[in-house]
Amino acid sequence: MYTALREKTIVKTEGLLEIRAPELTKGVQVEVIVLVPPPVKTANALGWPDGFFDTFAGSLPTLCEPEFEGDYETREEL
Repeated sequence: MYTALREKTIVKTEGLLEIRAPELTKGVQVEVIVLVPPPVKTANALGWPDGFFDTFAGSLPTLCEPEFEGDYETREEL
């Protein structure tokens, strides 16, 4: 019977991946499957200059509430 372990870790320099599994018996042969998520596209990779959203986010002025123009007119039914 298989034992399932899940551990999230970061690939270190030179592609070294360290997995700690104290639950396993030492010297036992294991099969490891590595799931690599797709790369995250940054704003820079999408063509936006560095800091663009930090500079312009929230730059729109606070808009005033529109003046009340009165109630709708009452129309005759058709």
